[in-house]
Amino acid sequence: MNGIEARKIIERTKSHIKSRDLQIKISKLEQSMDYVEILNEAHQLSIALAMLVKNQEENIQEVLEKVQKLKLDEYIVVDTGSTDQTVSVLRMIENIKLYEISWVEDFAFMRNKVAELTSADWILTLDSDEILISEDIDLKLLVYLLNKVGESDFSINFVQRSIGKSSYDTPSRIYCPSRSTYFGLVHEELRDKITGKAVGGVMTDIQIINQGTLPKEIQKFSKEERYMKLSKKMMEIEPDNPRWFVLMSGNVSQLLMKEENYEEQLKKYLFKNSDSGLSEKNILQNTYTRILLEKYSLFLIIHGRLAEAQELSTFGLKLFPLDIYLMFYQSLSQLEFFKLQIKNLLKRNLNQYLTLDTQQSSDYNNTDTQLLELLLAELNLMLGKVSIATKISENLTDKNVLDIWENWHSF
Repeated sequence: MNGIEARKIIERTKSHIKSRDLQIKISKLEQSMDYVEILNEAHQLSIALAMLVKNQEENIQEVLEKVQKLKLDEYIVVDTGSTDQTVSVLRMIENIKLYEISWVEDFAFMRNKVAELTSADWILTLDSDEILISEDIDLKLLVYLLNKVGESDFSINFVQRSIGKSSYDTPSRIYCPSRSTYFGLVHEELRDKITGKAVGGVMTDIQIINQGTLPKEIQKFSKEERYMKLSKKMMEIEPDNPRWFVLMSGNVSQLLMKEENYEEQLKKYLFKNSDSGLSEKNILQNTYTRILLEKYSLFLIIHGRLAEAQELSTFGLKLFPLDIYLMFYQSLSQLEFFKLQIKNLLKRNLNQYLTLDTQQSSDYNNTDTQLLELLLAELNLMLGKVSIATKISENLTDKNVLDIWENWHSF
């Protein structure tokens, strides 16, 4: 391979890194080294796939076929007790090392157990229901470049998308097992082996599709119940770490909302002093502050505390002006507040109409009450009572009133 070809590969690999600062550092590295030399050194690194699997007979072959295109040094697959044909499928796939280990309800323990089965310099962690979309990537080169310009331990994070959802996660997927280890019964986190601190992630545009969020997969593995139980245990083990509270999935989080101490937990993780109100000085700034503000805003809206929700989301946008969830909750709380005010006003007007003596009104105005019935139809429509509004409007016979109704709804 000549220098021109090597440079193209390096540039293509560098483009997967989202950080502009890291890209600039890599460009400076290129100026101090020969392109072919960079590639040769990079390919001295070893990378192994480390995968846990259970009951994935439908997906596992496609998952492994995709990742084998990366041409890693090892493919370590650990079955944790499949009762379907997963093991039989795995035995027919070439170039993998298959182990069978009983499952322990501790995700970090299991991931670390798999890591012990390889001596590779770096590990690619994929779940058995994650399909790699980005295939034409030189992972060794990517790791080498980041390791050269990095100043501390790091992981490489992928974009994890779920079917039917526009939002995505960015989990750690490549790490150095001699430096880092997993911690946590669920939603496990990579931590530095020496300092015990969370390992920083380098964001990339490498994409995987997570099929584990499909309803059938959630139900098959009882994920909601298990994850909620494990998350609560982690909250007991590390009561001051908001991670375990924040990373509960949407459905699990909704179940937790019904518990009496949910708001207390939110305040505990958000504020230095829960009685001191909203101020930047009183906010606990950390990796999870944004999500906590989002969760608290939603909680307040669900419980009809619209003015508080509006105040909180507006405050949150001062700290995180690009947060679309806070934008949504701010507007939603405003809209719901105005809708509530209108509903209350309309109910008062509705009661006024219902207590009206229609005969007396007809004699006084020299006309019947169809004009008021038109208003009654509109009030019901605004209150969401569409069938009642339709029934009232169908009984209107006065042409002038019908014209008003038609023009009203043509705005």
